[in-house]
Amino acid sequence: MLLRLNVDEPFSLDLTMMPSFVSSMYVGCYGGTWVKVVGVLGGLLELRQEKPNVLMVKCGLEDADFVAEIVKLEAGLWHKPFEDFINGLPFRDVLIRLAEAYPGVRVPIAPHDFSCILIAVALSRRTSYERFVLEWCRRLWRLYGCNLEAISKLSLDEFRAVGSSYQVLQLKEILSSFRGIEVSDHFRLNPYVVRRRLLSTVKFFGPKAVDSLILSTFKASDFMPCDTHLYTVASRLGLVNAEDTLMPQKELCIKYACTVAISNAIGAPLCPRRGKCLRAKLSWLREVGGWLQTIAYIHGSKICRERKPLCSRCSVRGICQYLKA
Repeated sequence: MLLRLNVDEPFSLDLTMMPSFVSSMYVGCYGGTWVKVVGVLGGLLELRQEKPNVLMVKCGLEDADFVAEIVKLEAGLWHKPFEDFINGLPFRDVLIRLAEAYPGVRVPIAPHDFSCILIAVALSRRTSYERFVLEWCRRLWRLYGCNLEAISKLSLDEFRAVGSSYQVLQLKEILSSFRGIEVSDHFRLNPYVVRRRLLSTVKFFGPKAVDSLILSTFKASDFMPCDTHLYTVASRLGLVNAEDTLMPQKELCIKYACTVAISNAIGAPLCPRRGKCLRAKLSWLREVGGWLQTIAYIHGSKICRERKPLCSRCSVRGICQYLKA
């Protein structure tokens, strides 16, 4: 079956998929083509961007409505272009420059493949997604798919056949601690309630991992996984002051809320450190937060590195505070 989906511009399938955990379930041929290898429609689905406003879908399943639903979620088409929501936000000029540098970035989600995303996020802690995580995932997919029960029962030697790093070897404990957490009905659950539950239950998962998991499986684009890239890019572009900005702390995230709106929604008191926390400081981004974090990841991993940034190649150096210092 071949589907032709008209897409609101700007849209880039490559820029959307490449930094996302959803890409762990695909093989990217780049040039606008991605083939799904695991999960729902794994081995059946191929996405190709034919034109800036056209996405071609090739699938071995004949249910056009279901296929279109999966594609719209996993290609990030469930949300209108985030560029449309920049006007009226603080630092509008900075956001526009980033949007021009990386046009068409969306936030893909895979609620139907929560298990696959959970595994990819668990493996991503403190390591390179492109260099290591994608390879570990593909080894697991070939052997066990995204079967949490089967993977949680693997022996140490079987895990070592996938990889010898602690990220791989701790996967068994992470999956075991996840048992009993209900997340199947994603769109009826409050993602902030789920966030507190995951933080207090899942072993080795801190705010960054939990926010990554929710951003990649819920319609919750306000979630911002706070990593080195977001901290570096946000501080160098003047969105936050690096000297008085701290990363989210798990113990506080379990007990408190970042904003008044979240506090009212989940019945948690406001965080006493919200004036210094990166996540709270950038909460004004609202539904654009996940989009900015995605762009910060792309820009930070390729150009705006914490050490030895490639300033001569930077497309937003004209507004960079780092160069002016």
